[in-house]
Amino acid sequence: MRKVYYIIMAGVLLLFAAGCAPGVPVVDLTEYGRVGFIDVSSSAEGEIAKVASQELVEKIMQIDKEKITVVELGSEEELLRAVGRERIDPETIQMIGKKYNVGVMVSSHLNISEVRPHLDISTITESLGVKADVDASLIVKLLETEGGGTLWTDSVEDTQSVASVSIGSGGLFHFDASTPEKAYGELVRNLVRKISRDFMSG
Repeated sequence: MRKVYYIIMAGVLLLFAAGCAPGVPVVDLTEYGRVGFIDVSSSAEGEIAKVASQELVEKIMQIDKEKITVVELGSEEELLRAVGRERIDPETIQMIGKKYNVGVMVSSHLNISEVRPHLDISTITESLGVKADVDASLIVKLLETEGGGTLWTDSVEDTQSVASVSIGSGGLFHFDASTPEKAYGELVRNLVRKISRDFMSG
């Protein structure tokens, strides 16, 4: 019995080492070939979610451009309308997989939890662009379309100083810079870099 126990423990340790070894992704997206991508949704208004979508698609393509094709599926609302469904559930995931011929889908949400302007908001006018410290989190799910389940999920957080945050009526913050990549790029890149570690090699 003790010999069997040692053999099992050795196997577990080898699997753990393989998962932690540099260059070995936890999730190998090249096995799926065609990856469906749903636009990043967000609690914030403006262009920051679009920037996050672009960065995440580019990061996925960097894995292996010869083995992975990213099929951009639009927003979740547009996608549900296209397949005649009301919500993302296992049956819907399977339907999307068959309709668009994708083995896995990427679903993500960008949440802005706190915005701290560098100026006193009581002293500035509405719609004035300001710099602000922004606390953000990015949640990503990989949905496997054959079975309709969640293959992998993770969330990350980051805080950065970003430019061109405007304050609209009611004190709502809008991320609508004329050059969003320049204004929000560092924050978004940090979030995408952190979230993609499990499916990037190296």
